[in-house]
Amino acid sequence: MNNRGMYLLLAAVLAVSASNLVATLYFQMGKPSASGESRTAVKPPGNISDQQAIAFARAIVDLYNAGKDHDLYLRFADAARAEYSEQRFTDGMRKLRDLFGRVEDYEYSDSELIRDDGETTYVALEYRARTSRTTFNSNTLKIVAASRNGRMDLFNFTISGSVD
Repeated sequence: MNNRGMYLLLAAVLAVSASNLVATLYFQMGKPSASGESRTAVKPPGNISDQQAIAFARAIVDLYNAGKDHDLYLRFADAARAEYSEQRFTDGMRKLRDLFGRVEDYEYSDSELIRDDGETTYVALEYRARTSRTTFNSNTLKIVAASRNGRMDLFNFTISGSVD
């Protein structure tokens, strides 16, 4: 991999790490665990149906693949948009596309309940993904969302790769 490729990879990793840190801090600041229990892997948790998880991912992936960063940015919850300017988000999406290209195929694989406060369910949805431009053996598409009254809002969107 040339120097430019390494810098793009480093930038994408840093963007993803910063995004994950913001989402983690946001969710963990609300209600700390009294007993220290671990998060539970479920399919899908709370008030989110399989169909809802699949349709939500389809909408997000379609916007990402079409390069409609403004529309994708508007899918984020207000609290998430407050953390990132639209320009910073657009720059991050450009770096993801440079590294991974389009999401050509994805399959719902797992979800993780982050928090359920009775009104809103916060969940991380994971999908195995195949992308058009990558040197990784496997990719994971991760969407952190909040579901309230049947409406899902985006909190985080990442693509990561691993060399098995």
